[in-house]
Amino acid sequence: MKRAIVLAIAALCIICASCSETLQKSQSIFYGMFDTQITVTAYTKTENEFSRLLKIFSYEMGWLNDDFNIYESKSGKGIKTINASAGIAPVKASDEVLELLAFGLMAYEASHGAINMAIGPVTALWHDARQAAGNDQPVQIPSQEALSQAAALTDLGFLKIEGDMVFLEKAGMSLDVGAIAKGYAVQKVAEKLIDEGFDCFLIDAGGNVMAVGAPPNGLWKIALRNPDLKSSEPFYDILNVSGVACVTSGNYERQFEAGGFWYGHIIDPDTLQPAQTYASTTVICESSADADFLSTALFILPINEGKALASLYNAQAIWIMPDGSCETTDGYSAMSENY
Repeated sequence: MKRAIVLAIAALCIICASCSETLQKSQSIFYGMFDTQITVTAYTKTENEFSRLLKIFSYEMGWLNDDFNIYESKSGKGIKTINASAGIAPVKASDEVLELLAFGLMAYEASHGAINMAIGPVTALWHDARQAAGNDQPVQIPSQEALSQAAALTDLGFLKIEGDMVFLEKAGMSLDVGAIAKGYAVQKVAEKLIDEGFDCFLIDAGGNVMAVGAPPNGLWKIALRNPDLKSSEPFYDILNVSGVACVTSGNYERQFEAGGFWYGHIIDPDTLQPAQTYASTTVICESSADADFLSTALFILPINEGKALASLYNAQAIWIMPDGSCETTDGYSAMSENY
């Protein structure tokens, strides 16, 4: 049974004049996984080899999407089932979900609570407001009372994991793994592709990029989107990288307007409000899983705390401010075309 409902289109094979004659650059786009467009680019010897890469990618990414999805799932061993069983009964979770939850607990400790996958009851209130705005319906901003009541259900101490059984002890609890799931999935799939013998490919999952190896004619070029959507310059910077992940967090895509104010989707667990200090944060490090949680954590934390956290993971980062200025870690300029 196919576990992913996706559409792969535009398999474009281009023989690069500057590349080896035995390699061709191919690209394909997927829709329907992790609520984003995913582009896979690779250098392979034949079209059949690229087709095999796509088949592996589609299968692996598809069932991870199913397990990690909080809205739709068929597996019965994923996050959606765990949330639906909160306060009722433990759920037998898949190995991948158990690994993701262990990673989420680590991210919570490392970020001093900035990344809390139990924040689901709070983010659900903001999600409903954003959905109403997107459907041109009256928008009700969550009240502080409602947010405080939801926050009472975000204690990770009530997440119990025994063997392969997972239980949210309080009714109304829910996991939101949006800050960790996509990066973790990209990392797992990249590792699988490497195990299958592929050594030069790039996965771009809606701002979550994993660059494996390097093209025959140089480094991978990654464009950082300008968070100022009104600017005539679509890109803020260009990075030249190989063998790293690059993940950006920002509020410029999933934001909504209500009462003359703009609200983003990244919620600060301390204030229960959308974080607004930065326009975007981008993290570059070896692991896509680490880069994903770090980019969100750095979007929430004060910049000094963010730099300290980034250094623990040998990560480089750039913080773009609402006024268009930026601040970077010391090693960022080595891969940047602009700084």
